[in-house]
Amino acid sequence: MVYTAIQVGIKGHELRTEKDIISPDVVVWIDFIGDQVMTYMLLSSASTGAMSTNLARNMGYVNPIVEKESTAVAMAFLAFFSLASASLISGYHLFTELSRS
Repeated sequence: MVYTAIQVGIKGHELRTEKDIISPDVVVWIDFIGDQVMTYMLLSSASTGAMSTNLARNMGYVNPIVEKESTAVAMAFLAFFSLASASLISGYHLFTELSRS
């Protein structure tokens, strides 16, 4: 939530004032590092949820809560793939920016 709020604040200020609040070189690093951290955390939480859901199903606990948990895990993996593509794009922007320097 904090990472998204920072990104929205930076982009909102740039759109409103047409001035950079932070140097574009620093913004590229913030995007890259933030996307990497968020992608890692999302994949870690999804894999942990998948393991606990699998364990609950193997133990015979099939109820609406386990079904909702498996749906949440599926959505987390789906969100991971979209965030992973954003991470690749921010990595591309970072390294093209570094090659210009």
